[in-house]
Amino acid sequence: MLAAKYQLAAERYVDFAVLRGDPSDGLPGVKGIGEKSAASLVGTYPTLEDMVQAAADPASKMSPSMRSKLLADVDYLVKAREVVTCVDTLPLPPVRRGPIDEERVDAITEELDLGGSMGRLVALLRQRREDGRG
Repeated sequence: MLAAKYQLAAERYVDFAVLRGDPSDGLPGVKGIGEKSAASLVGTYPTLEDMVQAAADPASKMSPSMRSKLLADVDYLVKAREVVTCVDTLPLPPVRRGPIDEERVDAITEELDLGGSMGRLVALLRQRREDGRG
């Protein structure tokens, strides 16, 4: 989606999500920056640090409005990146295929307060199984 809709590499999703926010993950984003502004910033600057540097430099080509929005939320940018970045070194057990244990899924969902995310995952798994793909 990121590449098709915004012409951004998948590796830049974290910066994009941090800037525009993601209500489903509880990320507020930088106040006043939506999808288009976030995509433009991510496409223009290689890192969040570069964006902040440009915002701090009055001689940069960044608009004064964008500059003030970024500088007002610098602390958020640092913290949010850590929250959004996925762990890719966690050892996971092998995937066990079989029927979904609905009671266990419900218990885990409630215990960890996973809400809509887990519901979407379970719906996707059910659909894949019904379609013969999983």
